[in-house]
Amino acid sequence: MRKPQHAWIADIDNSYDAFVPLLTAKPHCIEDLPTEIIEAQAKQQESKTSRNFAYGDHKQQKGQASFPNPYTPEIEAFDQSIGEDGKLASLVPDVATEFKPLENTTLTFVDTEEKLAKACEVLSSVTELAVDLEHHSSRTYLGITSLMQVSTREEDFIIDTITLRKHLGDALRPIFDNPDIVKVLHGADMDIEWLQRDLGLYVVNMFDTGQASRVLGLKGFGLAFLLQTYCSVLTDKKYQLADWRQRPLPEEMVKYAREDTHYLLYVYDRLRIELLERGRASNAANPYAPLKAVYHKSSALCLKSYEKPEVKDYNFYMLVARNKALQSLNQVRVLKMLLKWRDFVARKEDESNHYMLPNHVLFQIGRDLPTTRNELRDSCRAHVPPAVLLH
Repeated sequence: MRKPQHAWIADIDNSYDAFVPLLTAKPHCIEDLPTEIIEAQAKQQESKTSRNFAYGDHKQQKGQASFPNPYTPEIEAFDQSIGEDGKLASLVPDVATEFKPLENTTLTFVDTEEKLAKACEVLSSVTELAVDLEHHSSRTYLGITSLMQVSTREEDFIIDTITLRKHLGDALRPIFDNPDIVKVLHGADMDIEWLQRDLGLYVVNMFDTGQASRVLGLKGFGLAFLLQTYCSVLTDKKYQLADWRQRPLPEEMVKYAREDTHYLLYVYDRLRIELLERGRASNAANPYAPLKAVYHKSSALCLKSYEKPEVKDYNFYMLVARNKALQSLNQVRVLKMLLKWRDFVARKEDESNHYMLPNHVLFQIGRDLPTTRNELRDSCRAHVPPAVLLH
């Protein structure tokens, strides 16, 4: 498969410089975009350093300060407002709104700017959205957000985040940063970072159903458990690690993607009702404490700031500790050099470290210390990764 990032390769920043937030405006802002971010964006645009770096530059990365989350004031203000009198009471429904059958629900695959504009009109008109992302990490260094699923109470959208990558930030930002629209996600730890890294999107007002299941102390915290428990839906997790870059998507993968958000607003209703019931049973004087805790934990996730991976010493020592075959100081030195070389070449080629040189091959080379190509083949048991031969 041709790597889709070739279409925006000039914009990929695998350098050792700190990640610079992509957004240029904040539609629903309390404070404007920080000056240091604007200056860093201008400097990056002028220097074009994202593709111009050399082996050894990783030494400059250590201790490099990352930029703060530009939506910190807005997220903190929302989190504080949740505790206001009557606010939490208005957030809990009397009964859960039943979900529509999947086969009776409109699905729109959004892969053009025209479809995106129409989808944004719909998404801007509601107060609740379910959101999920599909990610690819094998044939790219930083990773690629390959798909976004968004569901309202009435319809489902699957957004092609590869084709529309350059347009989604400006189009969706007024929705994702709107404190009057709740974004329901499940286990959003990585989704928050992927949205920032690829699309320049920051979330204000999120309800994480994974955090809610933990506050409730449910028997399971995964989305598959929640869908089975509340919706009697069994999901096939074999597509969890599928290649979501492929187009067109097979029908089975489309169904899998839809299910991640189609039922989520109903689960959101059920969890809020249970959180209130738990609060009334455990603390009648403050029955909304569990619900508030979920919103607080969700806001804490929204406050995360994406940071690019570093070549850290502890990564090397973890590898050495796992490799019992190393017996000399020279073997340790070679393994450490290989680890840094692999990271550098992976950045240059925009491949994952594992694709460039799997750990088990790294161990073999560090143990055998080959000095010729034939010895290298013998060390790798005739399976030499293409990157090793090329470089």
